[in-house]
Amino acid sequence: MNKSFLIKNFNKHKYIYTSIIFILIFSLLAFVIYFIYKKITKKTIYIGCLYSSTGNNGVESYDNYLILKESLNYGAKRFNLNIRYEFFYKDLSDNPDNYYKWVEECIKKYNVKYFFGCWTSVQRKKVLPLLEKYNARLFYSVSYEGLECTNNIYHFGALPNQLLRPCTLYIFSKYNYKDIYIIKENILKQNIFSKIVESIIENNKDVYDKKLILNKSYNLGEKKFTEFINTILTKSPKGAIIVNLLDGQMYYDFIKEFWTSITNVNHKLDKKYLSDPNLFLDYYDSVIMEEEKLFTQPHNKYPSISLAVQENNIRKDYLKYNFHNYFCTNFTSEILENSIYQLNEGDENNSKDLKFLIDYKTKNKKPIGNSQYSTFTSALFFSKTLKELIKNNLDINNTDYYDNFKSQFIYSVGGKHDMIKNNHISKNFLINYLDESGKFIIEYQNYKNIDPKPYFFLKDKFINCNIKSHKLFGSNNTTLTVNNEYLPQ
Repeated sequence: MNKSFLIKNFNKHKYIYTSIIFILIFSLLAFVIYFIYKKITKKTIYIGCLYSSTGNNGVESYDNYLILKESLNYGAKRFNLNIRYEFFYKDLSDNPDNYYKWVEECIKKYNVKYFFGCWTSVQRKKVLPLLEKYNARLFYSVSYEGLECTNNIYHFGALPNQLLRPCTLYIFSKYNYKDIYIIKENILKQNIFSKIVESIIENNKDVYDKKLILNKSYNLGEKKFTEFINTILTKSPKGAIIVNLLDGQMYYDFIKEFWTSITNVNHKLDKKYLSDPNLFLDYYDSVIMEEEKLFTQPHNKYPSISLAVQENNIRKDYLKYNFHNYFCTNFTSEILENSIYQLNEGDENNSKDLKFLIDYKTKNKKPIGNSQYSTFTSALFFSKTLKELIKNNLDINNTDYYDNFKSQFIYSVGGKHDMIKNNHISKNFLINYLDESGKFIIEYQNYKNIDPKPYFFLKDKFINCNIKSHKLFGSNNTTLTVNNEYLPQ
């Protein structure tokens, strides 16, 4: 093939070659222009992050911050959004006053309209007046007492009727122990939770015949629970049910002390066992070995109900102290492994969600717990709604538009979640316990989601939340005096 042949061939088909070259150049130019256009028109959304890395709930709170960032970026890709996020975060040290100051700074200095986080109800209620004043929105992912009804907060954590109540009734029906003990922190959520448990006991006497022996409250940060534990072992030596409402580090300190106390009581050997090796071996085979088997199921003598716990610590550092616990959750990492729910139902992105969560779990070498999944779900709701706003050419930073177009449902790994008009979502329900390897064994689950039923305390009565009258239920009701008579049954 000589040079003259190539020239001759080109001249013969020069119009074709010229057209091809022109098309290639035009396509490249169009791609560059499109890339520049997307870059220029890419909208920035400012996200205020209300989390702590220190304090009683620091570990749990910070884990939610980490999954939030990746979940929002994943949601942008999942719904093909031409946006970028700018996150504003600093350690708020679990202090409600710090939360208030940070929200105020984010709004005034950075014009933030959307916030994610808060761990306790006190923190959430602390910032609510600012949210209302500046028409900002908070996405809250922790289970709470249910006493809130406002357009400014979207709740993705469980309400008492979605977690506490079914868990309590299940354990009451399974165990015949009459004595009930409640341990809690002296904070709003846990005080309300304990009142609800008291109400369940009182209003189901004919069915379960339970009696509350002690409802013990501890100040935040306390580390010794000897008095409470000694009361249980002394007054109820044959067994009792414990409702453990403690959270964060206080939860871990309690279960460790309780486990140690039970072990010490059971292993106080008579002198004859110590003097005779054969008798000691008989004792070991008949008693201690039997107790070791309890790691495969909750402790039959003192079964305990736990609601808010951080799975990584449970499965790792505190595994052996949890042999008596039932964990009531709306999600566990075992759902990722067992594919409990139909992943292909309704939304083709379910398999992508599953892959994202599994990859996140593998990368961080931590299980994905209840509140983390709620944070992930809130990010999907947020992203789906942004897509609707963009589709309708509406300002994505106008929170009023967000309320009008907020997504009404979403499918994901945990099943279908409906956003009810009172700004809470439907949830499934699981009861789990740990085996000796740290795996959650799902003892009970309901595949049909439980609709949220928030209540509000007004004029000495609990009433159903109605978002249309949310102005009645804003930040003006931060102090609650609870009367069992009016608690939801």
